[in-house]
Amino acid sequence: MLPPNKFEPFATSEEKVWGSHLSHSLMAKALEDAAEALEAEARQLRRRAYEFERNANREMSWQITRQNIRKAAIRATRDKRPFGEAAHEIANYTRAPIEAVIQVMQQEARKTDRETRYLRNEEIMRLKRQGMTNVQIAARMGLHEKSIARISGQMRRYMVFWGPK
Repeated sequence: MLPPNKFEPFATSEEKVWGSHLSHSLMAKALEDAAEALEAEARQLRRRAYEFERNANREMSWQITRQNIRKAAIRATRDKRPFGEAAHEIANYTRAPIEAVIQVMQQEARKTDRETRYLRNEEIMRLKRQGMTNVQIAARMGLHEKSIARISGQMRRYMVFWGPK
């Protein structure tokens, strides 16, 4: 056993290892094992980073495809094109599965219907506020007078419930 060095209060890690009676070969083996463990961890982290980037690119690509499908679906709905024909054209254009295209088109059709219905109902309420009768509004909007009465009743209830306080 070597006597402790009284003049050097800070010993390096090699001196600590040497001081604990390990031979140089054991110290080298321990360092090599630590290096291999770090290299394995680095490989795993690189693999995870690659998978994360690949998934992020895939997600961004799908979002762009979905936006393209949505735009094409809106155009097809507004142009009153047949649903199946438009779906196949969009699927060929975007190279997306036809099932995904149909799902997005159905969502957009429902959304467009809601927006159209909302604008129609607002117009009916505006005409009611101007003093027009249900018969006059029905003739102007191309609806039945009972539909106008139903819609205006619903909108009045909606305004009472959600209106300004």
